[in-house]
Amino acid sequence: PKKPSPHMLLGEDQIFLKLATAPKIYTQYELTDAEVRRAEVLMSEYLLEYKSVYGIKKMKPNHQYVVHLPAQIYDYGPVYGFWCFLGEQLNKLLKSFKSNNRGGGQLEVSMVREWCRDVQLQETV
Repeated sequence: PKKPSPHMLLGEDQIFLKLATAPKIYTQYELTDAEVRRAEVLMSEYLLEYKSVYGIKKMKPNHQYVVHLPAQIYDYGPVYGFWCFLGEQLNKLLKSFKSNNRGGGQLEVSMVREWCRDVQLQETV
């Protein structure tokens, strides 16, 4: 029989464990300064090792974003208190506007009219 080939690159298991551990720490409901620092170190090590194994071309914008997470946690508290992706917020906003089943550029007009109604309502309250 043919000898099985490994599915992971050398050292990839340690990279994966760091990637799994840091978000687990970051997503706790309560965090100490020591835990935030530990997650930051793990994530930094992960990023450096990822870059050395896969190369910089394989890195994504989220890799850069996560570098700022400790500062955001210090500013706003645990991620459960503020973490909501911008796309989700915008989708919620777009879904709240009445579209009247219009397309071909008329949707924008419906959205602006709905927004104007909301502004007028807020001014009267």
